[in-house]
Amino acid sequence: MPRSSEYPSVARTGLYSVGCEIADAEVLTVAGSYGKIFGLLPYDFRPPTLARLRQTLLNRGDEGFLVPTSFGVGWSVNLRSAPRHPLQALLLAALILWRLRARRDPERGR
Repeated sequence: MPRSSEYPSVARTGLYSVGCEIADAEVLTVAGSYGKIFGLLPYDFRPPTLARLRQTLLNRGDEGFLVPTSFGVGWSVNLRSAPRHPLQALLLAALILWRLRARRDPERGR
């Protein structure tokens, strides 16, 4: 069996560049995509814009408290709908405060 040093470096470089081109194309495909995973979990990997962020976080037209995120995977909170959903807003605030306290005092958070 020939050793790797016996293979021409041009062939290795060529295969490497083909692999990089395929990987780059796949990254670009994923980077510009959005939709739902298994029809349930929303994702959006398009570059974030201020308009989409405002549309997600401060949307008067959307009644929902949890809305698909403007960048990444999962949901975000529609802050404009918090007065219409006081229980959910209170639970979210309590969870955030609990996690902040647990981070400050590790003995208390567990």
